[in-house]
Amino acid sequence: PDTVRAPSVFLIPVVATDPDGLSDILSVTRTTPSNLVLFLIDNGLNGDVTAGDGIFTETVSLPSSTQPNVYEFRFKAIDRSNASSQIITKTIVVAP
Repeated sequence: PDTVRAPSVFLIPVVATDPDGLSDILSVTRTTPSNLVLFLIDNGLNGDVTAGDGIFTETVSLPSSTQPNVYEFRFKAIDRSNASSQIITKTIVVAP
């Protein structure tokens, strides 16, 4: 979503591809502003609809204490040869 209100729970799907096939993708991560690295999943569980389809998902829970602001979400994929994708940035507004 582009805009959310706290408290809320929402899904962030990220489509990842690799020229050597989906099985070559080692991980898709999101780095927080405090440099915490979170792993997205593609296993058909916890909000991810279909395992192994290349759509990696993160379930984000915003507590009611989340301050209204503009937040930057940064995503990156790494494959089994340790090649890294470009960083994709998504901005989400937490509205009052």
